[in-house]
Amino acid sequence: MGANPTRFVIIGNGAAGTYAAEQLRKDDAACEIVMIDDEKYTLYNRVSLPRYLKGVLLEQRVYVRDQEWHDKNRIDLRLETTVVQVDFEHKTVTTEPGGELRYDKLLIATGGRPNPLTCDGAANAKAVFNFQYFDETKAMVAKIPESKVAVILGGSFIGYELTEAFAFRKLETHWLMRGPWFLRRALDEAGGKIVTLLGEDAGVHFHYEEAIEKVEQANGTAKVTGTSGFSANADIVGVGLGLTMNIDLFKDTGLDTKVGVRTNEFLETNMPDVWAAGDVAEFYDVVSERHHRMGTWDNALNHGRHVAKNMLGAKQPYIEVPTYASGMFDSNISVMGVTTEEEPEAEAIVEVDYEGRNYKRLFFLADKLVGAMLIGKMKGRKKVLELISSRTPIDRREMGGAIERTAYLGDALAAAGIAALRFAFRIESDAFAGLAETGGAVRLLRAHAAIPQRIGLLGWSFGGAVAALAAGRDSRIRAAVLVSAPAARDYFGTAKPLAEVTRTRAKVLIVRGSADDVVAPADADRYAQVLTQARVANRLVTIEGADHNFTDPARRAEMLGIVTSWLREALAA
Repeated sequence: MGANPTRFVIIGNGAAGTYAAEQLRKDDAACEIVMIDDEKYTLYNRVSLPRYLKGVLLEQRVYVRDQEWHDKNRIDLRLETTVVQVDFEHKTVTTEPGGELRYDKLLIATGGRPNPLTCDGAANAKAVFNFQYFDETKAMVAKIPESKVAVILGGSFIGYELTEAFAFRKLETHWLMRGPWFLRRALDEAGGKIVTLLGEDAGVHFHYEEAIEKVEQANGTAKVTGTSGFSANADIVGVGLGLTMNIDLFKDTGLDTKVGVRTNEFLETNMPDVWAAGDVAEFYDVVSERHHRMGTWDNALNHGRHVAKNMLGAKQPYIEVPTYASGMFDSNISVMGVTTEEEPEAEAIVEVDYEGRNYKRLFFLADKLVGAMLIGKMKGRKKVLELISSRTPIDRREMGGAIERTAYLGDALAAAGIAALRFAFRIESDAFAGLAETGGAVRLLRAHAAIPQRIGLLGWSFGGAVAALAAGRDSRIRAAVLVSAPAARDYFGTAKPLAEVTRTRAKVLIVRGSADDVVAPADADRYAQVLTQARVANRLVTIEGADHNFTDPARRAEMLGIVTSWLREALAA
């Protein structure tokens, strides 16, 4: 007789649990799979709930798996069933209803529950709704047609989704946040302002550093009183105050928990034959080399598929870059990898365009890019993901001063009577993308009837290498300035600025700081050498004691004086 089939028990039928069950069945046709959840629904897509709330998605389109699918795949789904005890020593779970159930291998995919509004009058208030479960969403959908005013509390994605839906449904929408801006632990003030601008464009009223002190019910509405002066009579109150992980069940069992259930990089817990996945898993991330949680649908789905293989005997670390993409009113937001929400020690560099409503923030741990947030234009997203997943060492000092540098360079050029179009690259370290953007800037200048046709390029650091590439490929460029420019980098790929610049018809000024510890001063010598050999007019200037960013005001002023004087002369010739 053959051995008994392995019994896999999964607590939770969300994305992590269901996709784990799907993968288990795919890879082991004989195993037993029991999946337990206290909700009454088969898997539905929580990412689709905001669109359902907006009225642009039918209810049946929210479901991902139906009962027929579970039956076909021989997955014993036990809905409206609560796990009340887990005995790791004897490998059993106890449920109500159902009693005791033995497992061979256990997956904890319990997710989290929304934190309720706890102010005076909020308990059992018919106008107050959380936004996590299908039933809550259905109740709000039913109430919206009879509503005129909505109040939302919460400065995270749940708060945003409620706000955007109510504004889309043409309710007078007031968004309250306890912090100074949206996602205050992941975005900086500039990013928060971009979100505010987008929300105001959509008609949203923002109330920062404000919370709800009490809710008073009267005539089917709720009078909402804030902690800092806000007051409104609301027909519907949405609450997005984060989640508490469902780990109470494991208290005093010996299971390692913190915010969630702690695991290693294989999603294994400290208990034999027990794994965790999805929102509840506080997993060791080999990319950031730290434990953290990632509460996104994509992460839960990928966790589920991955953990199933490890439960079947594989020993593969989870190395997917967690991603989250969403609308942001009439724009978009994308979150990749780890931010300061999960890793407060991460350092960040920022690019912002208020007029265009565009924003980029890159997060670093040591010399590794570990995460990013983009709002607005998504160009460069693929490259960012590649850099995060490859763990390519990046010296962020080459990247971090771009906006500041373009600002004071532009001011210096204007003061010298030289018109300048200044810009920062959408994504640094992609030489060909930078080349394309530079080419676009040149075309824009040449298309302007009022601009003289004597055009020069000035690039700093990575921008200096791009300026070398562009000068070599565009015969219309009359002058090129390369400041602190690297001659070669691994991330240049097949781009070769040293070779390209030798074809230029422009005069070239090369500027370096003798104390540059980011780009070796010898790189400037290499540019000067190849240009001289190619008989291209060039000048090499060394600013003694200057670092990569010319931080010292006196040395910066010296550099700017040389650059502006040289450009005036080169463009006038």
